[in-house]
Amino acid sequence: MSTMLDIIGSFIIGSFVMVMLLNINANYARVQGTQTLTKIVQSNATTASALLENDFRKIGYRCGDSLKIKYMDSTRIVALGDFDDNGVVDSLQYGFDYATSVYASPSNTKIRLLYRRLNTQTPMAINLGFTRFQLSYYDSLENPTSIPANVKSIKVAFQFESPYKFETTTQYDTGFYSMYWERIIKPKNTK
Repeated sequence: MSTMLDIIGSFIIGSFVMVMLLNINANYARVQGTQTLTKIVQSNATTASALLENDFRKIGYRCGDSLKIKYMDSTRIVALGDFDDNGVVDSLQYGFDYATSVYASPSNTKIRLLYRRLNTQTPMAINLGFTRFQLSYYDSLENPTSIPANVKSIKVAFQFESPYKFETTTQYDTGFYSMYWERIIKPKNTK
């Protein structure tokens, strides 16, 4: 009889240990998935910020035209400068498409495309997870301006989200990892 109780006790204790190991494994897999999506969003934000900063700092570079910015609004800019560093003044355009979603449900339907167009080339779609893109323009006194000739600095703000959900923890949580980035860029050649 005591042998039978030992076997039953061992079975119960072994079952608890097995459940604990399965729980640890499930938690580890969830954390790894979350970290992977976090890393992807952060990497995409770093890539986008490097591209935008490089291009916006070159606005007006080697440009004899007094009007370096040809068009500007909150989601689009057309500027002149030697962006590819070949000695020829280029026209660079950035535009954000709020109308078209990149992914269908159940993926993140808020992700949109940012377009970059150099001269007359086909616009290059930048699909890095943008959900929001905002441009603001400031004069030499850091006052907002809508006059292209007065622009001395540009605030670029964007938000990224992961294309896939990782876990919803509250009713207000969308389940998509999100990251916000903003920077004021002062092109040296807009003086």
